[in-house]
Amino acid sequence: MIRKSKNNEDKPDFKEMWSEVNKNIQEQDAEQDIISRVPELKELSGNIDKATNYCVNATLQCESVIRQYQRAEEKLDNAVDTISGKVDTINGNIDQVMEDAPKKLKVSVNVSDADWQKMQELNGQWMEQERQMLADHNQQQETIWQKHSSRLSEIVKNNEGVWISTRVFYIVGSLSLLSIITIVMEIAFYVCSSLSNITIPTNVTSIAETAFTGCSRLKKIILNSEIIVAKNYNIKSNLKKIFGEQVEKYILGENIKSIGDNVFNGCSNLTSMTISENVTRIGSNVFENCINLSNIILPQSVKSIGFSLFKGCVSLSSFSFPENITSIEDSTFFGCKSLSSISIPNNITSIGASSFENCYSLATIIAPQRVTSIGDKAFFNCESLISFLLPDSIMIIGNDVFCGCKSLASITIPKNIIKIEESAFSGCSNLTSVTTTVPLRF
Repeated sequence: MIRKSKNNEDKPDFKEMWSEVNKNIQEQDAEQDIISRVPELKELSGNIDKATNYCVNATLQCESVIRQYQRAEEKLDNAVDTISGKVDTINGNIDQVMEDAPKKLKVSVNVSDADWQKMQELNGQWMEQERQMLADHNQQQETIWQKHSSRLSEIVKNNEGVWISTRVFYIVGSLSLLSIITIVMEIAFYVCSSLSNITIPTNVTSIAETAFTGCSRLKKIILNSEIIVAKNYNIKSNLKKIFGEQVEKYILGENIKSIGDNVFNGCSNLTSMTISENVTRIGSNVFENCINLSNIILPQSVKSIGFSLFKGCVSLSSFSFPENITSIEDSTFFGCKSLSSISIPNNITSIGASSFENCYSLATIIAPQRVTSIGDKAFFNCESLISFLLPDSIMIIGNDVFCGCKSLASITIPKNIIKIEESAFSGCSNLTSVTTTVPLRF
């Protein structure tokens, strides 16, 4: 018999116990349901494999018909050239005969109306045979494509997602993939040299590294897949590897909320980037070494950015931080030698190490009043920097912060500074005025 305890902690919680029992029963039922559907899922997988093979075979048949048509067209062109050459020869001989005829002999040729009509009929029959041969080839090609399209539509209707596999597309210029596509495999667009732009839908979860090999004219890509964009890549497997470094413009769809590490790292021909207002996070090294990226606007929705975001973007000339950013991470603009203008919002509280290192063109910068720390080498070798206003909130100036700033002529040390690290102003050859109101500790 269970007695009511004076101590509430000893009371058995029957409701919680009953909930736990129900939860275990539900998990067992769910597990049993999954096991029971295994044969069905295997059968579905087999049907998809069959459908993929069917698509491949249909594509090969289409390529065969195209080659037959091209050979027939080539033969027809050769025949026309041969006939034209013979007609020219005959006409030349006739002209010569007509020119010599008055001098040598008189010739009279009479062609009856019936013979003339027969000649026209024969010529018409020959032309009709040539047209019919071309029409037959076109009809055969159309029949194969219709059969292939009908089967693909059936697959799309009966399944939630399909794979795009080997050489489904051969010659396309602009393409928006169907929303049911989940995986783009192998060499689906291999050597589609006419493909100039493509839209990746939201349902795509994976794209093989070789899917777009040889798409040399692919310049514009619209990305609507959150999974593809938000994934953290390494430099050897990112979107540059998948789509090629010739791409000039990426557009991120409205559903994209996060951009993963290294996504566009090394996209050397990227000149334009459209980021939707829904993006809140941008990872590290995202635009590193995008050497032709001269201007980019981050939406105000962005709340955090990773380190080395624009490292090596040598063409970037200006940039404005979103208002919600609170810190400039390490090496954010490392090596941005064309950067001459920067707007830092008042919410910034820290400037990371080497964040502006080797920004040779940066002339002026104003640190917000909330900044409390500046990392080592933050402005190392900013040789055009002529002025820098340190806020009163700064307490420590790190190692080599202004080292090599040879255009810096004067600096005012704020009242709250308690320490200036070693070599903070080393190599500032034109620094002739230092103003301070408090004792300094080095």
